[in-house]
Amino acid sequence: MITKKQLLDTAASFVETEIVSRMEGWQKFMGFGALALVQMGGDKLLDEYFLKNKFAAALGVVKEGGLIDNEKVYSALKKAGSKALPIELSLGPMGDITVTREDVEAFFGQLRKLPQSAPPQPPKPPAPPTPPPTAAATEENEDEDDDE
Repeated sequence: MITKKQLLDTAASFVETEIVSRMEGWQKFMGFGALALVQMGGDKLLDEYFLKNKFAAALGVVKEGGLIDNEKVYSALKKAGSKALPIELSLGPMGDITVTREDVEAFFGQLRKLPQSAPPQPPKPPAPPTPPPTAAATEENEDEDDDE
């Protein structure tokens, strides 16, 4: 499992390397601007998609503590992508891109290299109170004090 920040940072790095770096002129400028906007509002975008989108919410990819089960996301995309990929995406004035199975594998390969986070553990119950000393133990301590 990974954090939202890890997912956003990896996605931004992947998009910058695989898409924006191949653009030129004003398209590249717009690409970097779009990346900056996504990074600034990425948490809200992820919450909107993973928590409010019924399909994504049904996948149960967001776990306790806001961690994302990247393997569940990968499995769902791989299953859906086996029939749908490659797909053409229009980025409006920035042009069109083709997303292939190799792109999906490369992106999730980067996610798998990230340090994985464990879900938060429930708090440990408090230790039981120490019982009061017995009368016999109290007498032994008094005897030791007398010897000194």
